[in-house]
Amino acid sequence: MISKIRIQNFKLFEDLEIDGFRPLTLIGGKNNTGKTSLLEAILMFHDRGTPDTFIRNYQWRGIPIAKENIQLLWELNFFHLKKNEPIHMEVHWENGKDSLTIEEIKIDKDKILQTINLDEDIIENKYPVALSNNNYLRLSYLHNDLDAGYSELYVEEERISIKNEKLFNPNKKIILYSSNMLQNPHEIASLFSSMDVEDKVQYILKILNIIEPKISSLSLVQFGKVPAIYGSIGLSKKMPVQTMGDGIVKLLSIILCVASNENGILLIDEIENGWHWSVLPKIWKALIAAGKEYNCQIIATTHSYEVMESIKAGLDTQEFQNISYIRLDNENGKIVAKIYSPDVLEAAIDMNMEIR
Repeated sequence: MISKIRIQNFKLFEDLEIDGFRPLTLIGGKNNTGKTSLLEAILMFHDRGTPDTFIRNYQWRGIPIAKENIQLLWELNFFHLKKNEPIHMEVHWENGKDSLTIEEIKIDKDKILQTINLDEDIIENKYPVALSNNNYLRLSYLHNDLDAGYSELYVEEERISIKNEKLFNPNKKIILYSSNMLQNPHEIASLFSSMDVEDKVQYILKILNIIEPKISSLSLVQFGKVPAIYGSIGLSKKMPVQTMGDGIVKLLSIILCVASNENGILLIDEIENGWHWSVLPKIWKALIAAGKEYNCQIIATTHSYEVMESIKAGLDTQEFQNISYIRLDNENGKIVAKIYSPDVLEAAIDMNMEIR
């Protein structure tokens, strides 16, 4: 589990340090204070050794790419576009720390291990690219202050290439939850199938029953080429879970992500989207239970005060100790973090303080 993180020269963050992450950590703040960028930094830190290290964040934001603006997109990763100053990230765990430094250097183009070809379909739709045509990148890693290898990335003639040298991977699994998953029945079906093979469907069902106690069983069925999850809710036939509401579908997909990411991290942007405020207290209870069962840390952004109120309403004293709230503020042009421990958060909610 992440306990502390420091990010320097990345997007909106000149020098941001956050200490106080917990099993369920919520990130708040006004618009353009870096809530989503914080999730992107955590994802980039863990997504190492692959040619699409920088691609995923642009996919997530839906940023299109063309050959003409590749350099601009790469520059956007640096604070105030200062490419001459390296990006640095340091993450502390319960049993050590890792760090990453990203800098532009000249690289020997002959050393290539993996390549993604950038045909027109990929450039326009699938793989937005954030690399410069003229400068090349080195991503250097440390594990507990010891050399953990490096990767070198560059673009050359419609290709993203990577060279990995003695790269140590801490095997910290991470998933970025996207609302696009709700429109991808194949991905949800694949996760459900994995849980079914491991005989964990009953536990998934137990979590869903916190929100909808009528669901007594779940099954994966397929008509034609499209798989779907059906549930029994006391009618003569099982029904598609989509008929039970978007809230149930979203909770099911998140719980499947947690269960398939044991001992890992799940990132969620704007976690409250798709749920009515009245069901949020039960949602937090379900997420705390799932995260504890699978030792999966959940880090999510929010901008809703109803989220804060529902946390207090939905969790008992012991469950509340698993929550941390971090608010990002812009103070004189610098993004800083204000940490609300469980006790401070509870007091702030009781006093109806503005903490979004």
